[in-house]
Amino acid sequence: MQVLTAAQKPKWRAVFLLAGLVGLTSLLVGVCQAGEGDSRPFYWEMEADRITHFFDRHEVEGEGEVLLHRAGPVLMPMEIRADRIGYGLDSGLINAVGGLKMRMGQDLITAAEAHLDLGARTGLLRDTTIFLADHNLHFTAATVEKTGPSSYRFHEGWVTSCEVRPGQPTPWGIQARDMRLTLDEYAVLRDATLRIRDLPVFYTPYLVLPAKVRRQTGLLFPEIASSQRDGFSLALPLFINLSPSMDLTLVPGQLSARGALMGAEFRYAAGPRSLGSVSVNYLQDHTEDTLADDYRSDGFLRTGHNRYWLRGKADHVFDNEVIMRLDVDQVSDPDYLHEFRSGMLGFDASQVTYLNLFHRGLQEASLPFRESTVQMSRDWPSTFLGAEARGVDNTGYTPRDSVVTDAGPALQTLPRLLLEGRSRLPVDNLGWKYFAEYVDFWRAAGLGGHRLDLRPALTASLPLGPVFEGRMESGVRETLYQMEPYGEAEEAWPVDRFQDRHIYDFSTRVASLIFRDFDLGGENRRHLRHLIRPSLGYVFTSQADQTALPDFDLLDRLQKRNSMELGLHQFFSLAGVRPDGTAFQRDLGFIKIHQDYDLQEGRRDLATGENALHPWSDIFFDFDLRPLQDLRFRYLTELNVYGEGVPNYEFRTRYTGQRGNRLTLDYRYIRGFAHELDFALGTRLSDRLFAEAATAWSLLADRIVSENLRLVYHPSCWSMTLETTRTEEDQRFMVIFSLDGIGTVFEWGSR
Repeated sequence: MQVLTAAQKPKWRAVFLLAGLVGLTSLLVGVCQAGEGDSRPFYWEMEADRITHFFDRHEVEGEGEVLLHRAGPVLMPMEIRADRIGYGLDSGLINAVGGLKMRMGQDLITAAEAHLDLGARTGLLRDTTIFLADHNLHFTAATVEKTGPSSYRFHEGWVTSCEVRPGQPTPWGIQARDMRLTLDEYAVLRDATLRIRDLPVFYTPYLVLPAKVRRQTGLLFPEIASSQRDGFSLALPLFINLSPSMDLTLVPGQLSARGALMGAEFRYAAGPRSLGSVSVNYLQDHTEDTLADDYRSDGFLRTGHNRYWLRGKADHVFDNEVIMRLDVDQVSDPDYLHEFRSGMLGFDASQVTYLNLFHRGLQEASLPFRESTVQMSRDWPSTFLGAEARGVDNTGYTPRDSVVTDAGPALQTLPRLLLEGRSRLPVDNLGWKYFAEYVDFWRAAGLGGHRLDLRPALTASLPLGPVFEGRMESGVRETLYQMEPYGEAEEAWPVDRFQDRHIYDFSTRVASLIFRDFDLGGENRRHLRHLIRPSLGYVFTSQADQTALPDFDLLDRLQKRNSMELGLHQFFSLAGVRPDGTAFQRDLGFIKIHQDYDLQEGRRDLATGENALHPWSDIFFDFDLRPLQDLRFRYLTELNVYGEGVPNYEFRTRYTGQRGNRLTLDYRYIRGFAHELDFALGTRLSDRLFAEAATAWSLLADRIVSENLRLVYHPSCWSMTLETTRTEEDQRFMVIFSLDGIGTVFEWGSR
């Protein structure tokens, strides 16, 4: 027996090599193993306050802050720490006792004692907790079997994302009679019970949790909900990893009060700027609307049972910098997006996904039509070329349904081609620009046609000296039409199918820029900058007879203009130097004022009985104030100068604090159409408690449109949300439990 103690050396090290040699200052004996997927050897090294080599038993034992770790060219570093570790040189067995900690990468295993076979990588552990850092999950049990290199079996085990403290119940946990964990794959639980503060809440005979960093095929956590309208609902998502850059999620489910539900989501990423996501829902709905139960009371009585929603977006950048954008949005009926806003297959979840991935969202759910587009474009320094196909799904048009009588087949643009650009001319300050657009308007039944719109223009910058700047533009517009009746059109076009329109236009604008810095003093050398930009413009558009033209969009009805435009913009900013010497600048707000003067109206002859001259337009005001970095006020209004008051105004308030506190206040008035007040307040009552309230009033109808109150309790490892919503259609109360590391595990509500 040879004993090395700390009295002879501060920390002794034993290195176990394949040669089995014994040295005087270190023990060179034992075992060499190959790393996974690597034929090169690695070494086991032991460091301890006291190391004893038992020659008769071929065993090495370390005591006092023992560290046993793999060294050499290993793929996965591994270290074992304990108060005492015994290692069998021939058997490769380890017996570790007291404060055991075994670390592999970021994952940590703690236990009271362990008996491990390093060769077979199996063993038995007592009072064990395995912590997966990537998922922040703790797996624990009194007895744990190590059944393979990365697999474990827990007897009467627990899993939680909360810190495990001996003798104290966890805020939440899932207890399982039998739990099998494979690192970087899954944890399979049998006879699992979700417990909140040791109180059983939910039981399932079989449950699979992800325990991997790499994407792999498997079941995701189910979504469970209950409501008066849908009944009990269950969705079981299955994630399928098709490749490192492509996956598919299938979501079969059931709504007890409606029928079977099926959802699917396909995602891919072909590059940093080339990605796509397409989703579809299908519901075999046993219910239908009746006169006594008309959902939203909108006059649309849904009788169809096959209900669906197809949506998706994709961006792709080709090698020649051609950019493609795809937006798909089709729905079976106008009520679908209102009835199914929440949940993993709902409108709100898709909206958040698309805004995060593509920076553009879906159309508002209340619109009676859904647009789908595909665009191709190529952009050069002075030229743009684009093509678009736009399909409109008119969800309110049902030719055989007597309830809907005023909707018709939607107008499609198949395709739209656009070319525009600009270039300089050899003459100083002169240039020219061009615009060309071709559109094929098609519909299933009714009037369609072709339109070619051309507009070349001459541009010039006006040399007005150092104080003023000016620009001028003059163009000619030629628009050609060919009308086409489609389907069973009742009447042909009453005039010639071939029409054209000639319009010329001219515009000029002169502006100046004045600013001054006001010294505010102080150590930060702060100053206030006030910038003023007055402008004066003139716009002329010739008159054309457009009575024989179709009315496909706004371009078909261009109004004659002969007016002056006056504008006054003022901008305010604060600048200075921080204590660390770096400069800062912050916008404080702006004031924008616009008004037009109609020269034609000002010269109009007053005939008997006609209205008085009103050449001046309403004055448009736009006030923006940002007194604090996180606080913004904005007020927009128009003022009639002929005694008719204010036709519309809008006031907005936005505040977002660093702790998540937020305030939204919107007040909007449009004479004869809208008078609304929307208010939302969210505040963090404590580190764990967040409250939010929102209300929408219709002052025009003198009623509350919707009310929402939400309370979120979020300790360190779980959260509970209490939410109540009241609208004109229903009242709903929801309780949602969300577990860190797993997600939303239980959702209950009624309405």
